Amino acid sequence: MSMLANRKKRRGLSCVEMALVLPLLLLLTFGIIEYSIQFYVRGEMTNAAREGARRLAVYDATVDQARTVALERLSGINATFNVTASVTPPGAADRDATVRITVPMADISSGIIIPTEGKTLTAEVTMRREED
Repeated sequence: MSMLANRKKRRGLSCVEMALVLPLLLLLTFGIIEYSIQFYVRGEMTNAAREGARRLAVYDATVDQARTVALERLSGINATFNVTASVTPPGAADRDATVRITVPMADISSGIIIPTEGKTLTAEVTMRREED
């Protein structure tokens, strides 16, 4: 067998190997990217909920002010966030301030690699209110 024929066989084998490996490599790469985006958004949601709960717990802010603080923190992310804030009544034994943020997974992920149908991402923070 000549040297030229041997090179052509190797080149063909390389193309077949690339055709088999490339889809798996792309699937893995895009899966990592999607998961990283979800991980980042979850961290930002937790930080925003923490800031809102802190406003309620320490500064005696209103529920609307806490929601506004949380939404301002998330303003750089292009998604529709649902922020709920609550405070236990003054006469209750535990005076907790809670901020809960949810976002549909479809708003932050393409859904091509990781299915997002009907799923939501949630972050919730509860802090004890300080007494005067």
